[in-house]
Amino acid sequence: MNGQTFPCPFVINIHIPYRFGLAEQAINAIYLLASQPDVLCGKIIKAKTSSVFRKDPKISETSDVTESESVELRGLSSVRSLSQLVFIVGHVASRSQSSTEF
Repeated sequence: MNGQTFPCPFVINIHIPYRFGLAEQAINAIYLLASQPDVLCGKIIKAKTSSVFRKDPKISETSDVTESESVELRGLSSVRSLSQLVFIVGHVASRSQSSTEF
């Protein structure tokens, strides 16, 4: 994985109704197959965190969207992203705890 900044971008930017189930299965697969799953999941969490808390210039630069609509779009997007981050962190914590018990 030398030179790669992020190993699993599909977990972060997926926008389908089943994204939580997909993320759960991806994290389970990482813990099943990776030699150091905590390091890999740490990279995923860092990438997701940086994507959640960065300002999105694409929304504010569109000319046909008013400022109140822009704030609303940013808020909805950040709620989704934050819920994905919380889910990923929670599932990684759960898997980390269960993998150390065995």
